[in-house]
Amino acid sequence: MQAALAAMRSHGYRPATSEPGHHQLVIQALPKTIGVPAARVAVLDAFRKARNQMGYRGVPVSNAVANECVDEGRRLLAEVRARVGGASA
Repeated sequence: MQAALAAMRSHGYRPATSEPGHHQLVIQALPKTIGVPAARVAVLDAFRKARNQMGYRGVPVSNAVANECVDEGRRLLAEVRARVGGASA
């Protein structure tokens, strides 16, 4: 989510964080901000939904899903850094 937010902000956009749905909006903007394909956005959005279920409803997330999410997050962060600049990890 933070990498997607950085991509959005690098294009001069600032989502209203006080409004519901801003996490979804930031992820769904990735095709416009850094060219992420729609199929991958669907995967990232599924991770967002899983995180919400875990955080707000106590629905457990498997280690496999958690590991995939971390891997995708690292991949997305690297892509954002490559496209919009930024410090290396």
